[in-house]
Amino acid sequence: MSVLHLDYETRSVVDLEVVGADNYVRHPSTSILLAAYAFEENKPKLWQPHLHPEIPEDLEDALQDCFCEVHAWNSSFERNVTKFLLGIDKPTEEWRDPMIMARYLGLPGKLEAAGSLLGLRPDQLKLGIGDRLINLFCYPEDEGGEETLFGMSKPTFRDYRTDPKDWELFCKYNKQDVVAERSCENKMSKFLPPEEEWETWRLDQKINATGWPVDRLTVDGAREIALRERVPLLAQIRNISGIDNPNSRSQMLEWLQTQNYTFSSLGKDFVARAMAGECDLTEDAKKVLDLRTQTSKSSVSKYTALADMTSPDGRLRNQYTFYGAHTGRWAAHGANVGNFPKPTKDVEKRLDLAVDLVRKMDYDGIVREFGKPLEVASSVLRSAFRAPEGYKFVVADLNAIENRGLGYIARCDEILRVFREKRDPYLSFAVQMYGDTYENLMAEYKAGDKTKRTICKAPVLGGGYQLGPGDEKIDQETGMVFYTGLMGYARKMGIEMSHQDAVLSIQVLRESWKEVKWLWKDTEQAAVFAIRHPGTIVGVGVPQTKREIEYFESIGRKIYDPIASFKCHSDKLLEFLLPSGRSLFYWSPRVEVVKKTWKGREYNQDMIYYKSRDQKTKQWVETDTFGGHLVENWDQAVSRDVLVHGMKLADKMGFEIVGTTYDEIIALTRLDSGLGVKELVQCMSVQPYWTNGEFPLDAAGFEDIIYRKD
Repeated sequence: MSVLHLDYETRSVVDLEVVGADNYVRHPSTSILLAAYAFEENKPKLWQPHLHPEIPEDLEDALQDCFCEVHAWNSSFERNVTKFLLGIDKPTEEWRDPMIMARYLGLPGKLEAAGSLLGLRPDQLKLGIGDRLINLFCYPEDEGGEETLFGMSKPTFRDYRTDPKDWELFCKYNKQDVVAERSCENKMSKFLPPEEEWETWRLDQKINATGWPVDRLTVDGAREIALRERVPLLAQIRNISGIDNPNSRSQMLEWLQTQNYTFSSLGKDFVARAMAGECDLTEDAKKVLDLRTQTSKSSVSKYTALADMTSPDGRLRNQYTFYGAHTGRWAAHGANVGNFPKPTKDVEKRLDLAVDLVRKMDYDGIVREFGKPLEVASSVLRSAFRAPEGYKFVVADLNAIENRGLGYIARCDEILRVFREKRDPYLSFAVQMYGDTYENLMAEYKAGDKTKRTICKAPVLGGGYQLGPGDEKIDQETGMVFYTGLMGYARKMGIEMSHQDAVLSIQVLRESWKEVKWLWKDTEQAAVFAIRHPGTIVGVGVPQTKREIEYFESIGRKIYDPIASFKCHSDKLLEFLLPSGRSLFYWSPRVEVVKKTWKGREYNQDMIYYKSRDQKTKQWVETDTFGGHLVENWDQAVSRDVLVHGMKLADKMGFEIVGTTYDEIIALTRLDSGLGVKELVQCMSVQPYWTNGEFPLDAAGFEDIIYRKD
């Protein structure tokens, strides 16, 4: 099969980031400015449509040739430009995306950053002048639309006539993108994703192209209600405080500090502490902060994104990033479907009524039934997704998948037995923690006392990743209280866990889940040994030295065939080989012996370091890792692979998958299709072949005409 490397530069009066790729390529003002392309390793060619309106014959032949594979960075854009602007619908199966190769290897999705980290030569790197040239040529200089003596003015763009020297640079930049993309691909060719991952990517492209069905009545109604409500709320803030601009943080803070607000920030954590009683706030301050909280809800911007990005056929497309996380899980972008707010309890109980009132733009009815219109608008956000007539949503979620995954990778029967017996994992842990029977704890829970089950959620979900109990601390810069370890993890879940409960739960976990405790050490030791012995495949849980073998024998541990292994490729790359056949990758790994102190005694410990992208600074920096963190990566990756297996089965069965949120599959089916939640749950409950039947699965879900959380 021949290979064509391709990169387009386009222009339009609409903003790609605002309206989304689907609306962008369909917009009548969008056109191709340049197309750089190269066959195999040959020099790039350049097509300039303003000079030669007809597509070059060799490019057209390649795009229509089913035996020619097109490689393009972020190929969904090139594929859609080819389809909608050139009229050539080349199937996804005939494309390859080197950006996916980069994400698979744990590299950034940005071409310039990936090329730099791969160590490309200067003549192979993407040119760093792209932002300026794109802003110059790809966006309108004047959007037009003004009345003139000759009618409405048209948009104007800068081009080869207005800026001939920059246009030459733009042409060079376009061709160099092809060089950079191809060079990155060649560098990554030793570590290609397995074919199963390309199949998953093709399913991802299908899901993104299918899109969510959006109910414009809900979107328009909620936006109207939210905007209508903000005006009087802002007026109330002005009347109470005398502030000219309630949206000004500096004005708001200055006034609040005259009302006994003692913090120097309006961050939500500080406001929550003030409202909880840490500040002796005046009644006016409490009222203003409550009003401000309502006006600052993110639902207004979410509805705006839905309105801007939804295509004319009512579908919201291209909302997911394949391999958005290191573990292979998807990331949501655009309207960010995975981060929609939860409905209030009052709205959740009467969701159908709330949605109906919003769709009718019945402001008075909302005030009468629920009181706070902005809360209602925020609460029905998920319900802006409505199945088309004759269809229904079928939604299912994997049950406790990461806890099941932890039991599987640790071979921990104490965890797996809970699921084989179809028991509640949190109440089962409470049996160990509180020394009571499962039956008594279940009766207590059903009677309405959820305290013990709630407390046990945090250790079951997070304790398996080597968290300590944690403690309460004070940030020296801000004075804010924060919590570490399991206490901090619990609070992120909304659980107020005491230090006593945290200490007890970690103690119980490490005693009853002894295989998990072994797994932390096994995983860390295997990684260390692999880094120190490049080229050697090191199985997790397989002793590598005589001393380790003797230790296994002394505690009566059986040596199994490893579920996963490490292999280090020189000092460049540590590969974590997963049971599904794919891998996780850690760049520039190294081991350093550091001195530690425990209960007054010094000892040496191997510390693992690797390079990754810092979530705050977005820079590529060195970070450390340890057994529990590697186990967390492993567990989340395995859980993702189980979800993918269910998605593929559901797709083959005929479900029209529109999205996935964490461990959930969201699909559409025709009302008369015979497919429903029972069939989707069956797809998600089938164990992949690589689990050898040792990964008990279960799922649950619902059917409805609107999307919601079950």
